[in-house]
Amino acid sequence: MGEKVEWKRYYRTTTASQRKMLFEIREETGSISEACRKARVSRATFYYWKDRFEQEGWIALEKPYSHAPVHPARKTCPDVVDQVIRMKKAHPEWGRQRIADELMKNNDWQRVLSASTVRRILVSKEPGACAETQESKTKPTSAVRHSEKPGQTIHVDLCFVPATHEAIEDLPAVSGSSGKLKVCKPKARADERKWPGQVFAEPGISYEQAMDAYVNARSAETVPCESAQSGLGEEEDLKAKKQEVSKQEETLRIGRRNVREKRKQEDEAWRQMRKQRKEKKKAREQRAKEERRAQRKQRKAEEEAWRAQRKLRKEQMKARKEEDLTWHEQRNQIREQKENLPVVTLWIAILVIVDSGTRRCFGLPMFTAGSHVTAEMVVTALKALLPSELQYLIADRGVHFAKLLERLAQDRGFIRVFLAPHRPQSNGIAERFVRTLKEWLLDKPWNTPEELTALLSQFLLEYNDRPHQGRELKGLSPNELERRLLAAA
Repeated sequence: MGEKVEWKRYYRTTTASQRKMLFEIREETGSISEACRKARVSRATFYYWKDRFEQEGWIALEKPYSHAPVHPARKTCPDVVDQVIRMKKAHPEWGRQRIADELMKNNDWQRVLSASTVRRILVSKEPGACAETQESKTKPTSAVRHSEKPGQTIHVDLCFVPATHEAIEDLPAVSGSSGKLKVCKPKARADERKWPGQVFAEPGISYEQAMDAYVNARSAETVPCESAQSGLGEEEDLKAKKQEVSKQEETLRIGRRNVREKRKQEDEAWRQMRKQRKEKKKAREQRAKEERRAQRKQRKAEEEAWRAQRKLRKEQMKARKEEDLTWHEQRNQIREQKENLPVVTLWIAILVIVDSGTRRCFGLPMFTAGSHVTAEMVVTALKALLPSELQYLIADRGVHFAKLLERLAQDRGFIRVFLAPHRPQSNGIAERFVRTLKEWLLDKPWNTPEELTALLSQFLLEYNDRPHQGRELKGLSPNELERRLLAAA
């Protein structure tokens, strides 16, 4: 038995006599259904010709509509074609995308041609140049294979975004595999890169001048920046200032605590002294009159000593009020310093869990701890979201995927796949997902974690249900591909 061939159904066009019969019977009987039955056409055909018949009469039924295109094919302006050819001749190393971008730049950043149209022009006008460029840019590629079953292989990565974001701001690339956040600077274009050795190619300068310029440039490169070790620039300096103010506040708080303990001891001694005086006074009143007269001098001496103690106590309380005023002033100064410090940008960590074969995202757990997210938090989120049929889990060697992830692999029975050092292409599906997520969040503002959580939920629904351009997906959505794979299994 051969393979079953699916034939495309062909619908015959109506003839002029059919159309004439259709409207004649319609006028005689007044029934559309009867006219369509006798003329052997559908009701849609009747309504298709009705407006034309009412406007032009029986002559309109003689010829069918023309299927020729209403608008002629668009042709590229000859001036633009000349610009493409001149750019290619002046810069043979430029590719079709670079030429299209240059045309857009010259046209006030308005798109002129697509990259495919540039290639078509070069193939038709300058086929040799286009072939050479294509051959020179060809790079050896390794074979790429993805999982064949849903949930068989999972890619995991961490994405960091600011805690607050405005729609006009860019989302920087942030790396957190080392446990400390590092903002990655965008790479410069090949024609914009600068290095000290370029000075030797400048014409008109002597060797000594070139060497002096080279040494100065290298010296400037080796001067350490104030925040070079932190990798976060001014943000790390703000954190250091905030820590210094907090340290001053803690020192003031400890000093205040010590003063209060000392005052408690002084107050307790004063209460004991007053208690003893009252007891002596009460005992003296119970003595005989002759005995009190004999102790009159001693009582006067005690009264003098008591007045001296009361004077010291008053001075002590006055000094306390002055100390309290000084302490309140210092505390208010520290509070003003804390309030005047700029707000340090905080980060939120998002755990990315993507299926290798279907590209389906299993979830986007969010951690407000940001750079302080721990391996315990990550593993706890993975336990709740990883599929039961998981065989391989691909993640980088970051501290957030430490020994706890290996322990989880032993408990769940899957294999932890390590990436090659400095080779993020090995986890390309997760890296590409992070790029897609940041591109989607670029024009979305948020000020609280709750708002970001709502945005992530919206993105997750759209991502899993929209068509993808992956080689295995062939325009299907991750949910649709997974449904078909499960149905075929």
